[in-house]
Amino acid sequence: MKPYTIRLQGGQMIRALHLRKAIKHYITPNAKIMDAGCDTGRDAIYLSAKYPDTQITALDISQKAINEANIRLAKTKRKNVSFSVADLLNIDYSEQFDIIYSIDVLEHIANIDKCFENLYNALKPYGKLIIHVPCPNQKRHFKRFEKIEHPQHVHVGFTNQELANIIQSKGFRVIDSKFTAGWFGSLAWEIFAMTMKSGFLKRLLFPIVLLFAIIDVIIINKEGNSVIIIAQKTPFLKRI
Repeated sequence: MKPYTIRLQGGQMIRALHLRKAIKHYITPNAKIMDAGCDTGRDAIYLSAKYPDTQITALDISQKAINEANIRLAKTKRKNVSFSVADLLNIDYSEQFDIIYSIDVLEHIANIDKCFENLYNALKPYGKLIIHVPCPNQKRHFKRFEKIEHPQHVHVGFTNQELANIIQSKGFRVIDSKFTAGWFGSLAWEIFAMTMKSGFLKRLLFPIVLLFAIIDVIIINKEGNSVIIIAQKTPFLKRI
């Protein structure tokens, strides 16, 4: 059987819900936020509307993604978000952001050490970093999903401990970590993927998919196909 080709809309919904839950605890008035790897801008535009007194700088290496993000933005009245083409390995910000989030981006980057160094430099002292990545050895509900190719992935994923170790080695203190896409979330993703070609089935089953995605965010998953880590830039750790 050929590897199943998956569109990411279902996964995007689950990741977005986890991001929204995580970030709300750390946003302050007039916060400056970076979306490091914004893709087509869904998260950045949502957050710009939810928190209108923030300023969001959204970056992505893909010109095509940024073009689509700007088209989305033009349909809104949001003035507190901007989209730019940028390589996270080449950015040169100095202590400008209160929060940086990066959702399913690190697995595409070979030199993650350099990436984390740049993100560290871009954060203000004690600023927050929110990272979401897939885990290796993912579990599936349906056999058709057991062989999935991700040709754009440089890394197969990161375990919770691997990611925490990398983050801490770069001068961050891990505040919280959680498995995502657990039993309910991964099932939601697979159901959504199976209904992509049928508009009727997608509409029919979407309430179930959404319910399972919400449950995934609410409960504490003992294991999962992805992990989200929240860390704080702690300058004295960098000097050790």
